Amino acid sequence: MRDGSLIILLYHGVDSGEGFAGQAEPHRREYILRDRLFEDHMGYLRARGYRVRPLGECLDRPREAVALTFDDGERSCHQTIAPLLERLGFRGDFFIVSRLIGTPGYLTAGDIKGLAANGHGIHSHSATHRCLTGLDPEGLEEELAGSKADLEAITGTPVEFFSCPNGAFNSRVISAARRAGYDRVLTSVEGYNPSRGSPFLLKRFAMRAYTTTAGVAGICERRAATACKVAAKQIVTEACKAVLPFACYDRLRTRLLQACGKGWI
Repeated sequence: MRDGSLIILLYHGVDSGEGFAGQAEPHRREYILRDRLFEDHMGYLRARGYRVRPLGECLDRPREAVALTFDDGERSCHQTIAPLLERLGFRGDFFIVSRLIGTPGYLTAGDIKGLAANGHGIHSHSATHRCLTGLDPEGLEEELAGSKADLEAITGTPVEFFSCPNGAFNSRVISAARRAGYDRVLTSVEGYNPSRGSPFLLKRFAMRAYTTTAGVAGICERRAATACKVAAKQIVTEACKAVLPFACYDRLRTRLLQACGKGWI
């Protein structure tokens, strides 16, 4: 089933066999896909005829559109991800941690200019990837407005969208994003984005190292069932978080996410 809601998929890095996943911090490894799995995801979208365009275009015409977002700005965005997207006629949106530009493992300013020149979206994922909810007003401004200015100086074009580091946000973060001039804020909250109205906060489905192509198909083709399962998962995880020690909760969360990635949603 396809309706007017917009699907936004959230990716991070892709490992092409150079050991990138093994070099990442342990808590980030679950978000790094092997290149063959990522290719399978993209092949599914191509075979099913989804329009994969920059987020701004998808928001204008959400029907049968899927937006691909990539957080952090890791080197695989330029080396592996963008070339595959371009071969398929797709374009993505890359959310960059601006003060990591040019550091080992991350995009350079030249890489970012090249992505923008080839039609991909360049947006902010903060200045330093700090958790925003605990920052004072000056810190928030630096992370949101400062990163926006950093990226606009590289691309020469407005940076319209912001994605929250670690998925953390509250009313103060949203207010700061509005003051900084962002058009939308992307979260890590799972769900579909309605075509009617213009929500300032956008939901995304996070892709993990174990998210199968069947899992992607479930998100795209079985939306009503997926929405119900997402709601049930949120209820279960919130209840467990309230009563279990963190270590127990974290293990349960990991198993639940792995089950979902294998086709539950």
